[in-house]
Amino acid sequence: MTEAGAVFIALQKLYDPHTNEKDRKQCDNLLQCFQQSPDAVYFCIRCLHEPISATLSATPLTQAMLVFSASTIYRIVSCKIHSPFNLQNQSSDVMLGKFAEICQQLWNLLTKSGALLDQYSVRNQISASVAILLLRCIHGYSCAATIEKKTLRVIGMIEELVQNQTYQRDDTDLNSVITTNCAILLTLKSFTEENSNNRLRLGKQKRAEYEFMIQEDSKYVIQHVLCPIIAQMNSIPENFHSVLVYSLSLKCLANWLEVGRIPAGLICEIDLVSWIFTQASTLSSVEDPFDVIQVCIQIAVKDTSFTLIEIIARHFVIFGDRILNRGIDDSTEATLSIFTNAAVSAGQSFLSLFIDFTLLTPSAYLVYDFLELMLGITMHTGLETATLTMEFWIDFEAYFHGKDEAYSTELDTFSSRLWSGLVERTEFPENFLTLSATAREQFVAFRSATRNFFRSSASVTRAREDKFISSVVLQIFDQFEIRDDTRHSSAWWRRTEVLVHALSAVSKCIREEDTSIIPRLFEYFAQEESMHPSLCRIIIIFLGVSASWFARNPTYLETHALNIWLKSFTIDESYDILAASASRPTDHIGLVALKKLVSRCGKYMLNPHWLNALLALFRSYYHPAIAKPQMKVDIVMIVESLAALLSNASYVEASLILDQIVAHVIDDMQSHQHLSDGMVPSVCSLYEHLGIFAASIPQKVGENGVHPVLNTLQCRWELLEGLLRTYDNSDHVNEKLYAMLIQIFQNLRSQASGFVCSMLPYLIDRFTHTRAGAILHVLKSALSSYPGDEASNELLKQILVRVVEDTTETNPERMDDTAELWIEFFDFVIAIGSSRPNILAKSQKLELLLHLVVPALESCQNLELARMILQFMLEVGSWYKEGLRIPTDQRNSSETDEKMMLCQQIQFVLIERGLLYQVLATLLLTAGACLPFKFLEIVTEAIRSCWLCFGSDHSNDLLTKLLMDERFLGSQVAPEMRATFLATISREECVQNPRKFRRVMVSFCDHFRKYQARKGTHLNRDFTFSTM
Repeated sequence: MTEAGAVFIALQKLYDPHTNEKDRKQCDNLLQCFQQSPDAVYFCIRCLHEPISATLSATPLTQAMLVFSASTIYRIVSCKIHSPFNLQNQSSDVMLGKFAEICQQLWNLLTKSGALLDQYSVRNQISASVAILLLRCIHGYSCAATIEKKTLRVIGMIEELVQNQTYQRDDTDLNSVITTNCAILLTLKSFTEENSNNRLRLGKQKRAEYEFMIQEDSKYVIQHVLCPIIAQMNSIPENFHSVLVYSLSLKCLANWLEVGRIPAGLICEIDLVSWIFTQASTLSSVEDPFDVIQVCIQIAVKDTSFTLIEIIARHFVIFGDRILNRGIDDSTEATLSIFTNAAVSAGQSFLSLFIDFTLLTPSAYLVYDFLELMLGITMHTGLETATLTMEFWIDFEAYFHGKDEAYSTELDTFSSRLWSGLVERTEFPENFLTLSATAREQFVAFRSATRNFFRSSASVTRAREDKFISSVVLQIFDQFEIRDDTRHSSAWWRRTEVLVHALSAVSKCIREEDTSIIPRLFEYFAQEESMHPSLCRIIIIFLGVSASWFARNPTYLETHALNIWLKSFTIDESYDILAASASRPTDHIGLVALKKLVSRCGKYMLNPHWLNALLALFRSYYHPAIAKPQMKVDIVMIVESLAALLSNASYVEASLILDQIVAHVIDDMQSHQHLSDGMVPSVCSLYEHLGIFAASIPQKVGENGVHPVLNTLQCRWELLEGLLRTYDNSDHVNEKLYAMLIQIFQNLRSQASGFVCSMLPYLIDRFTHTRAGAILHVLKSALSSYPGDEASNELLKQILVRVVEDTTETNPERMDDTAELWIEFFDFVIAIGSSRPNILAKSQKLELLLHLVVPALESCQNLELARMILQFMLEVGSWYKEGLRIPTDQRNSSETDEKMMLCQQIQFVLIERGLLYQVLATLLLTAGACLPFKFLEIVTEAIRSCWLCFGSDHSNDLLTKLLMDERFLGSQVAPEMRATFLATISREECVQNPRKFRRVMVSFCDHFRKYQARKGTHLNRDFTFSTM
């Protein structure tokens, strides 16, 4: 089979979704080996010149072959010749002295007949390779040495390629002109990109030298190459290819302006801004011209060029006025959006220069013209485009309102017009519900952006906050004092709603000590009997965000807040504009407001009015048999609010309220007893609610009585036992039960010691029957509540022994099949060893556990499981190191004796029995596999722990022996590389530096993986160290 055929078949298998993983890796290795072969570049050039076969030339696989060929060339030319990175790459060595020849051949590919039909990514990779080769052979270019032509090095080299190209340029042939111009533009664009690209292996000095050369040549390139090409392309008849090349020319111009560090003076001198705006006015798409303008804006700011700033601002005003006066329709919306983005960028960039300096010159009118333009866009364009201007207005308000200059008064006129205009634009239109879904989404997004603007702008100064808040509140008062028939008209509620919406944006700025206008405002809200649902919604939202004010003024919680909050449950959502138009269910606004009030004012809400209201709300919402997701979310929010409220109460008070809640749940359960599965939702709800109360009600030091949750469980222990027996096989019920137990054990800790002793027999029995990993998670959390007396420790040891024996019976040779169980198992063992080392030591199961590690890592494909096993090894190392650190004279105490016993067992198994050698070999093989970076970090850290925890001398001896062991893949790496690796890795500074250790380890593992790749095989652990 020919080499072309072999490469093509490898690509075919690689892209075939039915190829198995083993064949895929072999194909990948074959292609990597091919890329390192001596004739790879010339082979790829031949492939790019002519199709592999006539029958395949149009297939996607042929396109893949072309992409592969182009990327192979790029990969080879971008490598640094004779570098440690490239020791094995023979293809780059062959290229030495042939840069110019290969560069010309690649250029011929870009300028051949029909080159424009090639895939853009292919042409882009080829042009990038041309640019790199020109950089590499620049010192050999004949003009480079002469001072007169020094600034023409880049263009001179490209001109030489044009003169020598196989398909000579014909100025009378349109396709020939476009093709050559495209090649020139792609190469010039690649020059600027590749020099700053870290993939290109260049020394720091060379990179700086090339950057200086590009900056020197940039003026000539822009004036005498790019602008003439753009003008030429603009003058020829428009077709698909000419439009693409024209777009490319503008992108290239933007690149050279930015990288070439063109001064603002030159841009003014050649009148580039005016010319680009003229181009933008004649094009159907203005994205590329405004990319150039964006670079000009950056240059103007960097050089602090007032002249260029004025030129850019003037042309923005002229261009913008032309668009706005022409009228906005679908054809101009895209242009206006791109223009607005650029105008916002200019306004934000020029803000300080504009205001501080331009207003003091005869060009002051430009500031007002520009602000009028931005105001026109905000008020008179589509909502999507208007939203783009908000960031500018936020910066504008923040800048000029922080100053005391005389011109602030004049600028304040724009600010006032803007604020009143935004309030009007965010008022719900009467036909809102009849608008399209897209139009409604745009309106909501605009309201959200306006809300952010109000919040940011009002908080610039305290005086401005007060002015805005008082102004809006007084307008709301005027609305509520209307007594005629218009009081409840559509116009009235829409105007009132938008004012409350604006006020809610600055609710955090309301002075908490205000007891004059704010109480009156909430009194209006509380006394209003009939409100439109949309107005009621925004008032409830405002109530929630005003929680901090109520915390400072708690007397209004009962008189105003409770009455307002209760209105949220009387809203007819079919008339609520936002609720009726929502694409998906949202949390109930009353429940959201309740959570905010409770979080800030909970201790003031512990009174019969609020508690009775919440209990009544719980009873009305509690319907576990109804399987609507939103109803389940709502009842959970109610329970969370009740739990947060009771966290401020005493145990006795909280127990009384919790008892009422549980009694209601039990009544509901008993009403479903006649149904086989009817009680399941109620049982799940009971466990879920108790878990919430356990997490929310904290332990209270010195509190008399029992925690409310424990008290409830004790009083209803017989009921709980019955539920455990009845639903022990229900996965859904067990999921909620285990979650509740975890919350109780983790949050109540020693207070739950009696309860944990009662539950352990049940949990162990369930684990024996089910081998469920979730039970091990519960047992792990139970350790924080478990008592520490001798009898309890003996029972805990028996539990550990039983867990280990039951788990290891579950096919340890194929852990992937029960990965969840094994993850929880190792996590449980880690928790035991860290918190109670004496239990792990006395169980005599550590050796069995350590012997599981090597075969598990060799066969494991589940990354989460492998990560947990590695974490276990890291913990074992830390336990051993912790034991060694105990001074000799302190090793007789009971606490240190436990750690020493575990330390001695680890030493016996890993060091004296030699298991550490097998573990180290397996870890090195794992590091040599193709792994995600985050996982590789853990693997190398586990390897490093051998040096940190078990001693450098012992680990170095093991590594030396391992590198000589023929069964280890790393022993087949070249002797000098092994010696270098061993010398580097054994240094103390390397061991102490995690990043350096990982870099050295990964580099060595790459070598033995590449060795296998060159042999035509893949890294495969078809051998074992288990017999060593």
